[in-house]
Amino acid sequence: DYFLAYVQIWGKVQACVNSLTEMAARKPQTTDEFLSINGVGEHKLYEYGTQFLRAIKSHAVAADV
Repeated sequence: DYFLAYVQIWGKVQACVNSLTEMAARKPQTTDEFLSINGVGEHKLYEYGTQFLRAIKSHAVAADV
């Protein structure tokens, strides 16, 4: 059913947006801090943790935070 698929996808998108918003606000610097983000678990840490932490640290240095 198209509507059900839409609702499921929208739920996943919203969860992703919530996690990214929390990351932007909290700016995790360690894997433990990254794991404390709502919606981030071991799988996302494994798949994306290094990339996100590197980008957040790089932004913090560039912005002199």
